[in-house]
Amino acid sequence: MMPNVQGATRVPRATEKDDRIKEGLATSLSKILKERRLTGGQAALICGTKTERLLGVMNHEYDNVTVDRLCKWIVALGYDIDIEVGN
Repeated sequence: MMPNVQGATRVPRATEKDDRIKEGLATSLSKILKERRLTGGQAALICGTKTERLLGVMNHEYDNVTVDRLCKWIVALGYDIDIEVGN
């Protein structure tokens, strides 16, 4: 018998925890831009992305960006990421 795969190609919506992680990373990214006095265009060039995409994240639009991508942008700007696990 074949397994039911109806809807298997749907991309699931990010979970609430994912959104909180993205929000925290976006806040850090925003602080980095202010600290380094970078414009959105300058930061986007360093991060290898479009200005609109980076500014979208700054405006709390997280649907088109992954946690991994946010981490890569922060590292591209010269910062490290520390992961802390807790309950």
